[in-house]
Amino acid sequence: MPGTTPLSIERETFPEMVRDGVLYAFATDDYWIDAGRPDTYVRSNIELLSRKSIYKVTPIDVSAKVDATAVITQSAIGANCVVGENAQIVRSVLMNGAKVDANAVVIDSAVMGHVGAFAQVTSCLIGAQGEVNSGAVLKDAKVPDPAC
Repeated sequence: MPGTTPLSIERETFPEMVRDGVLYAFATDDYWIDAGRPDTYVRSNIELLSRKSIYKVTPIDVSAKVDATAVITQSAIGANCVVGENAQIVRSVLMNGAKVDANAVVIDSAVMGHVGAFAQVTSCLIGAQGEVNSGAVLKDAKVPDPAC
């Protein structure tokens, strides 16, 4: 497999393995999802948190600082995150160190960086260097945009 070009496992690697007779299967009840896109990454985290599991999952890390007025629904909050007053986090994942300021709304998103006060973020990926300005309204965005 080439190491410097994009590769499609399902369109390139698997067909080659079938052709070469080296692809095998194993039936299991374990959980698996192709989480290569932000929406499937968020969905997989939410699904794992919402089901009974053998794993000890802590949806809100003990080191996170979540204001008592914040509303967290079907979400995972990582270590050292900060969630401000009246913020809403819905079906989202805040990675370690993420910050969501007061009155911000984060829905169906993965946040590694910072979401400013009164911002609304829906179906977004906010990278570690990502900064969403206060009052911004974003949908289906990547911050910073990889095209920049």
